[in-house]
Amino acid sequence: MSKMIKVLIADDAAFMRDRLKRIAEQSGEILVCGAAADGKEAYALCMREKPDVVLMDLQMPNGTGDVITRKIKKELPGTKVIFVTVFDDRRSVAAACSSGADGYILKEDIDIEKLVGAIKNTYAGLSNVSAGVFKKVNANIFSVNPPDNLTEKDAKIMALTGNAKSNQEIAEELHCGVGTIKNDISKILKKFGFKDRTELAVYAVKNGMDKWEEET
Repeated sequence: MSKMIKVLIADDAAFMRDRLKRIAEQSGEILVCGAAADGKEAYALCMREKPDVVLMDLQMPNGTGDVITRKIKKELPGTKVIFVTVFDDRRSVAAACSSGADGYILKEDIDIEKLVGAIKNTYAGLSNVSAGVFKKVNANIFSVNPPDNLTEKDAKIMALTGNAKSNQEIAEELHCGVGTIKNDISKILKKFGFKDRTELAVYAVKNGMDKWEEET
């Protein structure tokens, strides 16, 4: 018998935790090892159970999903995280990407085939994003090559943007004014042909540029 995939569920709604557990375990290949009602509990259970995959809600008390995902990824880099949420706006997608999430599916899309497929694919190392969400961030940005005139400062700003830093935080990090950072980001967007900083943040994360600041 193949290894059971250990899954932990984090959602502040009891009915959703029950629903996800029921659907996931119908496959006979998935074992739900825990269910958390808030961010703090999700982190604690992850440290104890060390799941293969976490089904993570985005908005929860005591720690939002993106914040908790960063903490989990830091301690358990091999654990995969799939956001399961009702939010499909660009800001939410960017927050999930910058946190290191491995997938993003909408609750309205959940059925046994899609949920189990997402868990198995993510466990195998494949990224899973709901079609509706994928449209929020143009798929073409993932294949854009870095422009030749990208500067070291540009790369640093992209790294900080990919880590969900605000303009103020970036300005403090680089010891310059907020207005300067705003202008720099506008120039970077123009170099790439991106519409906004959400696309810039997603590109930085998906292309590993969010790690740049940690390696220099």
